[in-house]
Amino acid sequence: MIYRGGDDPLVWYIDQHGWTYSEINKKNVKKMRGRIADRVERFEEHMRSLPREERESFKKENARQINAMGRFLDDDYAKKVRFDNVENDVEIDKWTCAMYEELYDDEFNDSEYYVADWTQLGLTREDVAVFGYIEKNFGYFGSQFTMLSLLWKEEAGGVIDGFAVRIDLYNDGSNHMRLDATEIRQEELSAELFELPDDLDKESFMGLKE
Repeated sequence: MIYRGGDDPLVWYIDQHGWTYSEINKKNVKKMRGRIADRVERFEEHMRSLPREERESFKKENARQINAMGRFLDDDYAKKVRFDNVENDVEIDKWTCAMYEELYDDEFNDSEYYVADWTQLGLTREDVAVFGYIEKNFGYFGSQFTMLSLLWKEEAGGVIDGFAVRIDLYNDGSNHMRLDATEIRQEELSAELFELPDDLDKESFMGLKE
């Protein structure tokens, strides 16, 4: 992933296996928002056409998708997210962590974060400020893309002093994906690393036309 800031911020997501990339910018995130709003409207119209019993069954079967679309469209998403510290002194590799559950509207939001404090990592919040910039520029989608920026927002239940070295993502109660940091270090990087390789093929972002 390459993030480019400035007046027209964007993210290039690179698929190293297929050697392709897609571009995420404010314009196509806005298009995606419109597409999701249309889909929500179709869902609601379909549910209104169903008898009550079938409507409840449809909502239950599609609850995860309906909830995800609603959160994408929620302008107050960050204000409704908070983090509960449910366990401390959890050993993750070489770090001693506090474990937080993410809640949205006081319900478990399918994510757990294992946070090592800055002193263990040799970092400060300013060193990883880029995650906050992505969330600021791309809203809910940006926060989900980085999965970290909300940790430091005061409106999301207070500022957490540390960096998540493990993130567990759940799907319908079962472990779906685990993301582990294997190494964290600071170093000077060549500007060339923030440019796209010439031989990458471009793919549309989530099927959206340019």
